[in-house]
Amino acid sequence: MKKLLIAVCVVAVSGCAALQRTMNAAARGDARGLAAGAAELEAERKKIDAKQKQCAALEKQQATYEEETGIGGAVALNLAGRTSGVYIEISPDLEKAMPQAGVKPKPGKGPKTDLTAYVNRIGKTLAANSERPGLDWTFVVLDSTTPNAFSAPGGYVFITTGMIAAVENEAQLAGVLGHEIGHITGRHAMKAYSKTKATSCSVAMGAGLVANAAKDAVNLSSEFEGLLSAANLDLNKASADLIVKLSDGLADELVSRGNGPDYEYAADAVAYDLMVFAGYDPGEFEKLLAKLPDGGFLTPHPVNKDRLAKLEPRKKEYADWAAGLKAPALDPVAKVVKK
Repeated sequence: MKKLLIAVCVVAVSGCAALQRTMNAAARGDARGLAAGAAELEAERKKIDAKQKQCAALEKQQATYEEETGIGGAVALNLAGRTSGVYIEISPDLEKAMPQAGVKPKPGKGPKTDLTAYVNRIGKTLAANSERPGLDWTFVVLDSTTPNAFSAPGGYVFITTGMIAAVENEAQLAGVLGHEIGHITGRHAMKAYSKTKATSCSVAMGAGLVANAAKDAVNLSSEFEGLLSAANLDLNKASADLIVKLSDGLADELVSRGNGPDYEYAADAVAYDLMVFAGYDPGEFEKLLAKLPDGGFLTPHPVNKDRLAKLEPRKKEYADWAAGLKAPALDPVAKVVKK
């Protein structure tokens, strides 16, 4: 009986007080007290099971557009903060404008800003031909010599100065941006987000039930309870602490695990399509893939020969279009990062 009750306590952390009362009743030979304690423990177990099922259900729910763009913005800031910063001039009035609510300082003029505008022109042309042209697409250049590109839900695409320096022409740059657009239109990161959300909820609920739990754990548990509904988690009502926790979890997942092979192949296919629709030679994307290191730079990717093999059917499909597709030189504004 004692081992059984200890096992119940492990499952139902908030039932430890009930466990102690039950054990005391057993020691006294109090059959009625023992029965009451067992019933209390069973009630605690059911309570926790219900909360865990509620959290697990979050993984199966499709996030709303508002939730996708909301968490996407938070993750975008999170990922950008892990680099040397945004590659852009800052307007002189930035310091004065920051304390004023609602004031958004404009970027200053200069080669960094010109490069960002150039990347946005290419990216938004590609995005306009995508499956989700209505997203508020944002293309950001990051100040990092490591060649890399990544994206966040809701239309946020990042490319490093190192990657821009690595491409040979505008078509290859378009291929990189198109690949990241493919991750966003396919909602690839949202699967990881749903898992992160469910896990965070489950951990918070469990921590909130522990006697003498930390105040922030109790607060997070209460917040999840308040936000959970039959439909979705309403991030418009979420605290900054919860947003940070969810964005940290998703950013960690994307950086350490990536999107997975199937999603990478799908994003390559989207890049190929968008390049053709915008008049770029998709063969340049294949050339870029061939010279990139196997497995990607920072996040896991399939080996390049597999990625190229997956593109063969599309190459044949667009064979008749090849004559009209171009690989224009990079705009002179890109020379700022070219060595």
